[in-house]
Amino acid sequence: MKGRIFWRCSVVLALMLLWPALAAAKAKAPVLAAGEYHSLTIRADGTLWAWGRNNLGQLGLGADTSNRMAPVRVGPASDWVAVAAGGSHSLGIRADGSLWAWGYNGYGQLGLAEGDTSNRNHPTPVGTDRDWVAVAAGANHSLAIRANGSLYAWGQNNIGQLGLQDSLDRQVPSQVSFLVQWVAVAAGANHSLAIKANGSLYAWGANGYGQLGLGSFPSLTAPQQVGSDTDWVAVVAGQNHSLGLKAGGSLYAWGDNVLGQLGLGGSIETQTTPWQVGSDSN
Repeated sequence: MKGRIFWRCSVVLALMLLWPALAAAKAKAPVLAAGEYHSLTIRADGTLWAWGRNNLGQLGLGADTSNRMAPVRVGPASDWVAVAAGGSHSLGIRADGSLWAWGYNGYGQLGLAEGDTSNRNHPTPVGTDRDWVAVAAGANHSLAIRANGSLYAWGQNNIGQLGLQDSLDRQVPSQVSFLVQWVAVAAGANHSLAIKANGSLYAWGANGYGQLGLGSFPSLTAPQQVGSDTDWVAVVAGQNHSLGLKAGGSLYAWGDNVLGQLGLGGSIETQTTPWQVGSDSN
């Protein structure tokens, strides 16, 4: 009995310590998202707008799948709080914590049901849970964090980008490890990044350009810590490169740099570990 009480108290204490970070992550939820050829934004009134390519319904405008050259409103809802854009699919979270998906679903990246790979041209609810707080979209995979800090992934997994220790695609959200301390997440084309409540950074998936920041090139099918620093506060991912921000305001970059996308100057084509961009700390 004493053991069970101690365990319950430990869980409550952990959640109390974790909640400020989770609340901060939700408060900073992005209101802009850029996919491969489409864009999404949430206005101050909570309405969702989209523009760009729409051949697979990634704008969420219903039967009309023509491209849009200017922002157009997506549906009547006015309670959107977070949004993400992938290769040709989109994800959004509403104020009640519900998760929605639309667009291309060839790999199950919409997360709607086992075996469901049919496209959707309008926002469609992902399950019935109402506790999603963060979301990210890769080329053909999706990631999301729930209010208790648990991390989920679904969609294409040919290079381990789901972090589930295999290379099998998933059509419904599947938990990545059983740790409940994730506060931020990002998805590149085929790699994934996430920050834990203690400020440590993890990466997995494709690594042909060193975009995981681990000092080498092998791809990974499970999350692995990037270095030993515990002061990461934000992370984003491009096709084959990654960017991270530390608590002191310094900016870091790693991965593919053939076009200078890391901002490091010089002629280096790949950077396999996080490298500071300039010397500014603001």
